[in-house]
Amino acid sequence: MTENIGIFGGTFNPIHIGHLIPAQEIVFRKKLQKLIFVPNSNPPHKKNEKLLEADLRYKMVELAIEDTGYFAIDNIELKRPGYSYTIDTMNHYVEKYKNSNLFFIIGADSLFEIHLWKDADILLSSFSILVAKRTGFELSPEILEKLPFGRPVIEKIKTNIVETPFIDVSSSAIREKRKRNESIKYLVPDKVYDFIIRNNLYAN
Repeated sequence: MTENIGIFGGTFNPIHIGHLIPAQEIVFRKKLQKLIFVPNSNPPHKKNEKLLEADLRYKMVELAIEDTGYFAIDNIELKRPGYSYTIDTMNHYVEKYKNSNLFFIIGADSLFEIHLWKDADILLSSFSILVAKRTGFELSPEILEKLPFGRPVIEKIKTNIVETPFIDVSSSAIREKRKRNESIKYLVPDKVYDFIIRNNLYAN
């Protein structure tokens, strides 16, 4: 049987419910057999973000999904030297899963900057993109028409917007809460919360 597989990349700095709940919704709405979380090592479009060590971010994703059979994690980008480029990662999965349908998953925020990514035109024209809605990013037809892509790509994006719950949580907000010594409980899975507190992550 041909599998439907989602690829969800991100820094996950840290992973939180705003990643996990939409990911779960996408699995069921798009009938995916598997969704693979791919933590970034050194994404060029986030040069100004202070990233926690890769092994710690990987461990938090691992803890967050370990009880969910349809979620998986891959360290392909963490093993790659230099910058991590999505086009290279997707080409890797094309070779690895030759008989599967691959879906590249992004949040609405990433949609508005994806034209800056390496080989964005190839990425958007060659792969099925699933866009998860996100608070603060309007995805009306009028807004989508203004995206700097050709007509075929814009039409494809319009048909691949997934109605996911609006979860107004961000990794940056969680990091700021930690700096202010405010609670982040319930914003991240329990195992991730315990890991962050036990290792005193993001506290300064």
